[in-house]
Amino acid sequence: MGKYPQSREFLKAFYKVQSKITRKSLLGIALFVEGLLLRFRGRGAESLGYFLQAGNILKKYGIKRPYLRVMLEMGGVYADEGNHEKLQSHLRKIKKDITTYSAEDIYARWGYLEAYLEFLKGNFESALEILNAQIMVSKDMELMEIIWQQEFLLARIYEANQQMEEAKLNYLASMETLKSIWDPLEKDLKKEYLKDPRRKQVFEESSKFLSS
Repeated sequence: MGKYPQSREFLKAFYKVQSKITRKSLLGIALFVEGLLLRFRGRGAESLGYFLQAGNILKKYGIKRPYLRVMLEMGGVYADEGNHEKLQSHLRKIKKDITTYSAEDIYARWGYLEAYLEFLKGNFESALEILNAQIMVSKDMELMEIIWQQEFLLARIYEANQQMEEAKLNYLASMETLKSIWDPLEKDLKKEYLKDPRRKQVFEESSKFLSS
């Protein structure tokens, strides 16, 4: 599990709330991690079942932060699938919980999904407005795993909007951010890191755009 930066990030949050965790709620943690690993391996549809079970357990036992992370990962799967109807319904469902929980990193992930929804609906200006506001927060907090996703989405929006210079800058930025995470990893971990199809997509689509 330590091979995955998101897993390490999650464990930090886990330690903060461990005093509240019961034996039964540990199952929710385990299911969440299983879902994460499946999503990192490109098996998003399969991960949803684990996330749903984890979310139900964590919500029942009041483990708020991990519960919100589970819900955001579910939203991420819908975004990956390009399913704007499911993503929109899911974001509406969890909006109150997200907006009443004071954590900038949680809100940054939420903002990314909101922007992705606007992108899927073709509302490029709205998506850009959300992303450009949220990416500043992410950079201030050095949330590198969120930043590369925000930069890549910005690039795709600018390209779709025929703003090619801005698209180029953000494609380059997304690759550089990923490399800054990837470079310090040990050799075997580097291979694991790039198995995530979302990360592979950044390098493939960015390289294709830059060579065109």
